[in-house]
Parts: sequence; C-alpha cells; structure tokens
Amino acid sequence: RGFRYSAKAIEQNLQLTSPAIDPSTAGTKLLLSGTVGKVDPDFPYVLAVTHFGNLEATYRVPIKDGQFREDLHLRFGAGSYAVVLYTQVANTQLTELVRFTVTTSSAKDERDLLPSASIESDNAQIMALASELAGGKSAMEAGKAVFEWTARNVRYDRDKAASWRVDPDEGAERTLRTRTGVCRDYAALAVALLRAAGVKSHIVTGRAGSGYDVAGHAWVEFYNGDRWVEMDPTFASGVVSGTGFVPRYDARYFDPAPDFLKTTHTREGIQY
Repeated sequence: RGFRYSAKAIEQNLQLTSPAIDPSTAGTKLLLSGTVGKVDPDFPYVLAVTHFGNLEATYRVPIKDGQFREDLHLRFGAGSYAVVLYTQVANTQLTELVRFTVTTSSAKDERDLLPSASIESDNAQIMALASELAGGKSAMEAGKAVFEWTARNVRYDRDKAASWRVDPDEGAERTLRTRTGVCRDYAALAVALLRAAGVKSHIVTGRAGSGYDVAGHAWVEFYNGDRWVEMDPTFASGVVSGTGFVPRYDARYFDPAPDFLKTTHTREGIQY
C-alpha cells in the first residue's frame, strides 16, 4: 500500500492531494487531484492508467495552472486496481511518475460504456451528435449511422500517418472538431458516439493491409444485443493514393463477412 513516487515525479515536484494518505479504498470512481511544479508545455497532462488484472484503461488528466483534478472510472467492476500516473516525453515515450493500489467493492463492469482518454463520450458536442444520429434507434441502426457519418465526414490525415505524430489532445473531441485524423482517431470518434448513445463499444487494435504494406491499425466493435459487430470507418472512408486522400465511401466495412475482413485485418487486442 501507499505511494511510490519516481525520480521524474520528484523532478517535476508532483504531489497528490487525492487520494490522500491511504489510497487503499475507493467507490465507483477515484478522485485524482494534485499539483505539479514543473509542467511540459508540449504535454500539459497527466496520463493515468488503471490496471485490473490483464485489463487496463487510460485517462488523460489536464494540468491547468499547475493543478489537476479528474474522476477516474473504475470501469472493470469490483476488485483491486493498480493505478499508475505517467508523463509523456519525446512524442510517444511514457515516463512513470507515481503508482499506488486501490480496491473497490461497489464499481460495476461498464468497460464498454464509460469515457476514457481519447474516447470523450461525455463531451457535449459528441453527445449532441450521438443523439442526432442514434436517438431512438436500435443498437444495429445506431452503429450503421455512426459508421456512415464517421466515414463520410472525417478526412484521412496522410501527413500525420507518415510522421507517426501523436497529438497530446488527440481523440474523439479533436477529431470531431477538425474532421481529420488517422485510424485511431476515426475509431475513437465512432466509439465515443456509440457510447454517448448508450451502445457498448470499444476500439479493436491490430494490423491491416496486404502484401508488404501492413501497419498497425485500429477499428471498432459494438454490441448489438445479440453479438459483437465489427466495423472500420477508416477503410470505409476512402483510399490513399500517390497524390493524397481520395474520399470513397465503402459500405462493405460495416459488419463485414469474417472471411472478407481477414484478408486485410489481423486482430491483436482491445482498447477501452
């Protein structure tokens, strides 16, 4: 029990104010708050990762005026969680700040419904669009509406893909605002819209492509009440040619036949 601060946390003068002296127990949420004396202007966030057995979820906590405060959802249900806070350096490299353990007996398993770092399903604009697209519809109808809207309205960012850039605020909210992104941005927005509509969903991670042109990829899976349905709004949005992105909606990537999807997609994991 207790807190384990790293040398990086001491360097940044990070101090937690919540949880307090004994972080051992929590309810359905964990209030995380504290202060940071030295903030990287390129990454004004704390990344909080909750580990539950072999499952994990990430939350991006903004730092404003040297302070941070955020409720972390204990989304996997009752039990013990290892909580690790990180800062990001060198674009994608994470450096640990502090870790501790909490236990909850009251949390429910809502892993596929609650917001997380890049899946801001509680954002007002995302909730409004979700209501417009999916209000009063079945889960299958909602999934199709979200799939088509995302594929038709987000433009693939070829420069971001080529540079392997990770924007510190990337995710569903940014993608909705800019209408551009790469596969993980398409997937985050689609999942956020589905969760905002009350449809269980998550990001599927893996690899996609053919021949020698295979790379890391992200797509979407949602629950229609009877089964999990896959969809890939990125592949459905168009094609990347030698001159840039060409919009070309392709409905085949909504609930595709397994044999069809396997020709280009290899599933490796799930991101909550």
